[in-house]
Amino acid sequence: MNIFHELQRAKLAGLPFLLIGGHAVAAHGFPRLTFDVDIVVPKNRAPEWKQWFEALGYRCFFETKGFFQLTGADGDVIPVDVMTVEENTFEKLSATSVVKMHQGMAVALPSAESIIAMKLHAIPQRDPDARPKDWMDIEGIIRANKLDVRAPAFRAMVLRYAGPGSYERLLTARAENLI
Repeated sequence: MNIFHELQRAKLAGLPFLLIGGHAVAAHGFPRLTFDVDIVVPKNRAPEWKQWFEALGYRCFFETKGFFQLTGADGDVIPVDVMTVEENTFEKLSATSVVKMHQGMAVALPSAESIIAMKLHAIPQRDPDARPKDWMDIEGIIRANKLDVRAPAFRAMVLRYAGPGSYERLLTARAENLI
């Protein structure tokens, strides 16, 4: 089973999603190894997504208020992580989304800035061991997309989602020509 083909089928069936996580980072020009597929969906459509994946042979093995993880009964399916967000948040992400070729097909994903905002927002809430990968992704997306970390809108985004320490870290990386 090709999970990207299945996601395209779901989209054609009217199930909205945006690709996030490692595959979205790669689609934005910073390829890295990833072992799962991550999507974001409107929270009110999560039950439909669960049914869709169950029909494909997936089962939910972990769930929180805004997130669920799926795996297949056999080992030949790629695990899927599903982030659920309020409908207005999904609409905002969709309004600035881009369509990129990934895995041989056109797929919608949040803008580079939105992926960075999501990663910045997650950093303080995660295990510190996840931080290096998130920072690597953030810096890679900035570099690949030639984003200006000194631009007022970019600065405001970083301060909103992560605070002054994170902005200083990005300015230092910029000064050292790392991004």
